[in-house]
Amino acid sequence: MVTRGLKLSKKSTSRLVSASTHDKNKIELNYSIIAKPHIGDGERGILVVSFERELLKIVSSPYFEAIENKYAIAFIPSWQPFHSEAFFGLASRATRDYFVLASTRNDAKHLSAFGPLANYVPLSAASWVNKDLYSDPLPFDQRDIDIVMLANFSIYKRHWRLFEALRDIPHSRKVLLMGVPMDGRDDQTLMKEAGLFGVQDRFEILQNAPDDVVVNRIRRSKLFAALSLREGSFVAVAEALIAGVPVALFSDALIGTKSLLSSINGFFLDRRKQLAHQLEDAISATSSLDPKSISQSLPDARMSSQLLNEMLREHALQQGQPWTQDLKPFFAKRFWFYYFDRDLEHVFSKEHEEFASEFQLIVRRM
Repeated sequence: MVTRGLKLSKKSTSRLVSASTHDKNKIELNYSIIAKPHIGDGERGILVVSFERELLKIVSSPYFEAIENKYAIAFIPSWQPFHSEAFFGLASRATRDYFVLASTRNDAKHLSAFGPLANYVPLSAASWVNKDLYSDPLPFDQRDIDIVMLANFSIYKRHWRLFEALRDIPHSRKVLLMGVPMDGRDDQTLMKEAGLFGVQDRFEILQNAPDDVVVNRIRRSKLFAALSLREGSFVAVAEALIAGVPVALFSDALIGTKSLLSSINGFFLDRRKQLAHQLEDAISATSSLDPKSISQSLPDARMSSQLLNEMLREHALQQGQPWTQDLKPFFAKRFWFYYFDRDLEHVFSKEHEEFASEFQLIVRRM
């Protein structure tokens, strides 16, 4: 149970807080979006923020009380469970309702321990994929990539499991790894690891590939391999499904998007059995799946925006708070948020300027 007496460490506060009025000393708030402007007369706007390090910038701010009085904070954790210094800071300082878009429904029961101000929303980081960015899925007989992994190169993504399996997978299989460096690990790190298994020549690797290349390669793939055992949502799983690509992941993995899988769009792996044979069986079974059914098996960002709006509107009205304007639909690409209506960037420019001036936080836009 979190108490109101919990304080953030001096290190965190001193690292992030700046009360200077000069732009050069303002703090940039990344991976966030003002989904609804502050209306006034008691009607709060909505500030959506992803990642603990970004939330920490808000809860460490000397303007926190003013921020939460003008904006309802909707936080998207990057891990599960959602416990972190940043979240504990939010729970400790909050005097107004806030909302958590946790990775799994299981987190809802944990959130209830933080009192009535903490509200669970059944959405996550993986709920904001934009279907408009993907064309109709290709038939499986037109796909030339057998296995694809789209994941950062951190150790928890467990690329080594694929390298181990490649020793027993036919050389005719085309395998592609895509991702970005993370935690000091890059494409050369993965190549060295693959060399330990003698399979460094069995796959292609693309580091920091452009968005259009990533989408193109995903659509051309027969099977998406998600081999981590624990993380937050694993957004790339949702991206693969929307592209019409079935996903294979471990049945005992603690991954938010595992709940999206079923017999029509994925395969559950048993990590006690040989992985190579299971991946081969999955690739063979893809011919019996319907790509369009896969791509339509989960909601996209438009539906998620509608659900978030309905839940926050209902909550506000139940609390006797005014609600005269809905939030603006948005989506995420590489964790950055965008309005579906790009003209809203201009419409919200004054809102962003006032936010930066009043709270010394710049909501960075891409």
